Amino acid sequence: MDGLRSYILSIVATCLCCVIFRSLVQGKGSAGAAVNTMCAIILAMTVIYPVARFRIKDLSQYTQTLKITADSLADDGVNISQSQLRSIISEKTCTYILEKASLYDCDIEVDVILSEESIPTPEQVQITGSASPYARTKLSQIIENDLGIPKEMQKWTYQN
Repeated sequence: MDGLRSYILSIVATCLCCVIFRSLVQGKGSAGAAVNTMCAIILAMTVIYPVARFRIKDLSQYTQTLKITADSLADDGVNISQSQLRSIISEKTCTYILEKASLYDCDIEVDVILSEESIPTPEQVQITGSASPYARTKLSQIIENDLGIPKEMQKWTYQN
């Protein structure tokens, strides 16, 4: 950005100098023509010289830096979306189990453990609280049938 700023400032400064020289020599004769030609040459050199000095290597380094930054930001975005997806799946699974438990007057807390796949699925559930043997059996069947979590992956902890 500093390079572009100094480039534009040098063009503006050259233009101002040319305007001042042309106002000093207001004649239309050979002196005016010489000043006009000289101003045109100086202005052209001011505009063209930095462009001629520009190296493709500089652009290559700049684009490489942009690519690294873009890759890093893309990875961050994937991680954030994966974290959000895991949170949503876990929350929805807990809510579903708690809604079903309320049908059987269970007073429980649920903790869901998700798989490590790119699209996580409920893999294990830990249930803490009080439930009658009948309610526990029914809830266990619902968790297995509806959520696909087998009974051996359902950890029950009773509270009295």
